[in-house]
Amino acid sequence: MLETWIEGSLTYPWGIRPVSLELVQVSVFLAAFSGLYFAVFAVTDETYRREFFSDVLGELEQALRVRVGYLRRK
Repeated sequence: MLETWIEGSLTYPWGIRPVSLELVQVSVFLAAFSGLYFAVFAVTDETYRREFFSDVLGELEQALRVRVGYLRRK
């Protein structure tokens, strides 16, 4: 059925039968598109940005403080 749909034979570059090159290409495209959508949405929507990035920025700030403290004691 898949070969009929893509009008050709499937390519299995890694020798794993259910994972074809075409499947990987579509998966990468969908992941990139989803990541781009998330990035645009996170930048343009202030409420979402505040909710999502406040936790992330707090954790990042704490990680950087710990690293600076570690490097000073080293």
